[in-house]
Amino acid sequence: VCSVRSCRYYYPILAVGFDAVYVHWGIDPTIATETINSMEIDHFDADYYGTGKYFGRDKDRINAGYAWEHTGVFYGTKVPEMLEDSNVRTDLKEDKMGTAFKFVEMDKNAAPSGEDAKNIRVDFGANYSTFSYDADKHVYMKNYQNKPHMDCKTNEQLQFENVIVLEADISLRPNDVDGHKLINWEGGENAKGYYISEGKMVPITWSKAGMYDPLKFFDANGNELQLNRGKSYIAFTYAGNCKVEG
Repeated sequence: VCSVRSCRYYYPILAVGFDAVYVHWGIDPTIATETINSMEIDHFDADYYGTGKYFGRDKDRINAGYAWEHTGVFYGTKVPEMLEDSNVRTDLKEDKMGTAFKFVEMDKNAAPSGEDAKNIRVDFGANYSTFSYDADKHVYMKNYQNKPHMDCKTNEQLQFENVIVLEADISLRPNDVDGHKLINWEGGENAKGYYISEGKMVPITWSKAGMYDPLKFFDANGNELQLNRGKSYIAFTYAGNCKVEG
């Protein structure tokens, strides 16, 4: 699994909402350290384990000139061994036994009843991603700055059945010289977003009621949104940074 980067305080908060084990390589020593130490969450930091059994460096990325922080990998096949060695719980908590989100019935797919959405652009400050709808495959092909975003091992372009963009209040942390951000991860009834699937887009709202609660998406009537089954790309960004073309 590549690339594994350092922890920001909102990453474990998002992960714990799904009762997930959180894996990272390093950590922001200020608010992120305070946050994760105050939480009930199993997590593994490559800075503690070092390279070897569970973590390593991708030689292909190193040879291609990637910055060092973009070369860290987590050996996914070692997950069972790592959990067993660390005596980490592998059963889900009772309130997390359901699906992560609400999905349409098996073997069914439903286009949102909204505007056409053939091309999507999501800006993240200095960088952006675009998505182009492939009607034959019923997926959105992902691009990074208009170039196909490829899996370097399979040489296949990344593709998703669902694209979900969530607008959030994002600001610089006061007196933070490294540019770390504060993000409103709680959302609420006025937190806007977009659900994009099957060539269509509908506005949504989203919320995360508390630190240990999962993300929830809602339609215009306030009902929990039903997603099409398949891979979902979920983005947090500034308000107004998602552009949709029919």
